[in-house]
Amino acid sequence: MTTLDELRRTLEERATTAPDGHGLVQAAQVGAARVRHRRRVTRVILGAGLALAVAVGTPVVVQQRRAAPTPAIVPDRARLADEMTLNIDPAAGIRVGQWGTSASGQWLEVFVPTSTGRDYQAHVAAYPPGHPERKAYPGQTVEMTESQGRPARYLHGSHLEMLVWRDAGGNQISVERRAFPFPDGPGASSPAQDSLDRATLQKIAEAVRFEAPRKIRMPIRFGPLRDGLRFGSMSVQHDEPQRVQVVMAMEYPNTRSDNRRQIDIFVTTGRRNGEESGLTAVPDINGYRAWYGPYGDNKRRNLLLLQVGQCSLEFITSPGMTRQQIIDLSTEAKLIPCEQVDAWEPPIS
Repeated sequence: MTTLDELRRTLEERATTAPDGHGLVQAAQVGAARVRHRRRVTRVILGAGLALAVAVGTPVVVQQRRAAPTPAIVPDRARLADEMTLNIDPAAGIRVGQWGTSASGQWLEVFVPTSTGRDYQAHVAAYPPGHPERKAYPGQTVEMTESQGRPARYLHGSHLEMLVWRDAGGNQISVERRAFPFPDGPGASSPAQDSLDRATLQKIAEAVRFEAPRKIRMPIRFGPLRDGLRFGSMSVQHDEPQRVQVVMAMEYPNTRSDNRRQIDIFVTTGRRNGEESGLTAVPDINGYRAWYGPYGDNKRRNLLLLQVGQCSLEFITSPGMTRQQIIDLSTEAKLIPCEQVDAWEPPIS
């Protein structure tokens, strides 16, 4: 099992694009040890196909002419930590596969179809007014441009391509490329690739919009929260019926990065037997099989595992939390089989 130290190192590598260094990404990276790796978009060689596209002046991904900006819908009230306002215009033909939120930001993973049969993948993040400006890395070039009629910066180089701007309300929005299914080997047309890359980022940026706040839903609804326990962050992925992944963090007051007091909760597709993971069977919880025991090699945290429908539900305890406390928390919660997506509820009353 991956150790927390290894997972924290993974977190640091992605911290620059994370909505929240204390919650969402911490939980998401811990969750990576318990879930299947997302499919990676592999590069394919277009060869003559790309050359022909360049020769006739027809972009492979999107038209170079920028679409008219999509008006943003202003939220009708301030967003709470367990709410989303960030979205993509459904008419843009861009698929949203995963999303997440915390008190300090919200994000989307989006996919744009290409002529290669593989998707262009990007990360869209939004931060409230006052969030520090996104800085360029050494070796990156910064060009001034425009997005949704607002001044924007195009950061590129050092294996990163990103558009960053602020909307009229002061929110900082960024669109960062995550996977580009075009050739970059000898003979590839770099200027053509750069043009297509930038045009696709622009297409996504123009489709970004804000809506009225909406609660994120998951297959758990908690009962009373004791000792100041509160929502920390959450990410959700169920872009395919056979694949569900929910990562959530519940925090205690005054939690610190060097002594984190939080409960990490993971819901992932697949049935698991806790005894095969070194856990001990405990009485069923709300009619579902359950196991409890140490969380890997970590001596300060324990794991409560439940089999709910077609998914495994894991509670990783906060340091110092007793077995009875975590069992009480799960017993008082409403548990919903993960495959019943339409029945999911907001996790906090």
